[in-house]
Amino acid sequence: MCDDRLHDDPPPVLFCLQVTVLLKPLFLHPSPLRAVHLLLSSRLPVTWWLQAERLPPHLPVLVQVSSNSSVQSHTLRLDVRTVHSLPFRPRALHRWALRHHGNLSSLTYMPHGNRVYVQLGEDPTLPAVCQLQSMFLSPNYMTSELQPQEVQGCAHVSAGGISPEVHVIKLHSAGSGLCGSLQVEVIISLVPLVASKIQTVVLILSSSVPVNWAIVAPGVRGHVSVHSSNSVSPPYPPEPGLYLSSTLNSDLSTTSDLLVWANESGYTKVTSYTEADLANRFVIQLAGGRTGVAAGVNPLVGRPPWAEERRLRQWLNGGGRPGEGRQSFTVQCEDGRLSVSVDQHILQVFLPQY
Repeated sequence: MCDDRLHDDPPPVLFCLQVTVLLKPLFLHPSPLRAVHLLLSSRLPVTWWLQAERLPPHLPVLVQVSSNSSVQSHTLRLDVRTVHSLPFRPRALHRWALRHHGNLSSLTYMPHGNRVYVQLGEDPTLPAVCQLQSMFLSPNYMTSELQPQEVQGCAHVSAGGISPEVHVIKLHSAGSGLCGSLQVEVIISLVPLVASKIQTVVLILSSSVPVNWAIVAPGVRGHVSVHSSNSVSPPYPPEPGLYLSSTLNSDLSTTSDLLVWANESGYTKVTSYTEADLANRFVIQLAGGRTGVAAGVNPLVGRPPWAEERRLRQWLNGGGRPGEGRQSFTVQCEDGRLSVSVDQHILQVFLPQY
């Protein structure tokens, strides 16, 4: 559903609001779930998209939605009912839910956002009665503003013939600054080019902040080996024909050059390198197990040019080791001219090693 808003000058501008609600069980191990009732209220017209993850295929879901909005789903069996007087404010909606349903498991209010995460099941850490709190934090009930993020990276031109495929990801932030000690889940989604092919994949995952790497690999068969700076959650339910192993390398979170680390660890040919300042989901398109490597292509073991620029900027801004910046370069401004002197020995750090 869309919202028409007229401006001073014609023609009218059409705004479409879409919010995704992701439902998944609270626990990895299967447990019986009760019927689900959802109250979806919005001041503006919204198209609510309901998505299910690891839920029984015939789980009944009753949805009560405000009259200005609509509900759709490709994976759930819905019973949608329009409520013309559904409140919007959290306290009014809380009272309405208690009056019509007797109790409620959770209430999530967000001024803006386009994604809601709800985990189904009995949470023993929460009180028996849902009470409104202004600063309520829980990893099981969250909202987000899902936006594509700019990343930097490079890929091996003929990586389709390399086995194993080696994908390196360096993450600086997952958006956990406002959540205190909550560990953010970062999803690594592996997409096979050919579902029937046997894949051998190596993931090297580094994060500067505490995260949990969640591997999602529908249709992937073979072996996925993960080297990570933090904990790793395997696909659930398990993918048939897929074996996943993980190794915790705490030094990866502080390793400045992951390509050198990969090379020293025996992975001399890297398929792709991705670096993101802010993200909580990565999608990797696998090469599909193709054979044949073009001759004359050097392995991707050197740093990309933009990585050198970023490293130099961080160093000049005080990002190097303590005391190194002050002793290694000087800056002078004379008659409107800026003069920078840098110790030549320090520059050797940024030159490629052959």
